[in-house]
Amino acid sequence: MNTKNQKVFFQIDEHQKIKETVARLGNAPATEDSHGQDVGLSIFESARKSVAEHADQTRLNPAIAIMDVILAAHRDYNKAVLPHVRNLRKNYPNLTINGLDKLLQTYPTALLFKEIWGHNDDQKFQTLKSVVAKILPMLQGRDDIQNDIEKTHDWAVNANLENYKEDPIGSILNIGVATFQHMRMSFGANVVKPDQRVMEILEREFGRKLEGINAILACEEIAEICGADFSPLLIDRIFVRYGSGYYREKTNSETYIVGVIKKLKASSVDLEIISNATGWTYEDVQNV
Repeated sequence: MNTKNQKVFFQIDEHQKIKETVARLGNAPATEDSHGQDVGLSIFESARKSVAEHADQTRLNPAIAIMDVILAAHRDYNKAVLPHVRNLRKNYPNLTINGLDKLLQTYPTALLFKEIWGHNDDQKFQTLKSVVAKILPMLQGRDDIQNDIEKTHDWAVNANLENYKEDPIGSILNIGVATFQHMRMSFGANVVKPDQRVMEILEREFGRKLEGINAILACEEIAEICGADFSPLLIDRIFVRYGSGYYREKTNSETYIVGVIKKLKASSVDLEIISNATGWTYEDVQNV
């Protein structure tokens, strides 16, 4: 557990029902909308596959993992982020964090940096610059991916959730607890990210309306109740995949963006401009 003062969200007489609920969610088939897009697998299989691939895909290149995390905040990941992350992995397979810092200096505005990560978003661009600036001292002057992996992993597993706002990365403007946890997760920590889907699952399936650190602790407790085969990270993956695949309603932020896109299209705003402003791909803007 990540905090000193342990809370209990579930009573002992609820434990069997919790195990059954997790089994029901996990045995459901992944859908086209499920995060991970593993159609043909169960949610369990998709989640376990994701956990197994976790170190290979994210910790393999921490520089790209940083961009992935920052782009993912408040976005439809499959539509607005994943295509760009795939391009980053293809175009910059050996990018170090020092190399990312040099790219930020070479492309010093959000508009220019769009050439690198596919988004023209000044807030995300400034957040990226701040995160890189905080991580560079951790690298102790070395410029190689293995060192990036080791140092970011050390930070991730030792970061203090309870006092995350005092952490070098947690203290950055626009880094909330969900992004903080996502960053730790991407650097190899076995943690939960309390995003919209996780909170929806806790409320709909377990009757607990929680957010932030309390949502994290509740998921950790569920993992403990389910036994040694379930880690907090696996519970996170199960919840996110089920929620994205079976809760058809869009989140408030997604609904708002769709509404904005429709209004801009009705006003004959160029689709490329809309794509740049929202972070959605050109094709997804066309389909709204």
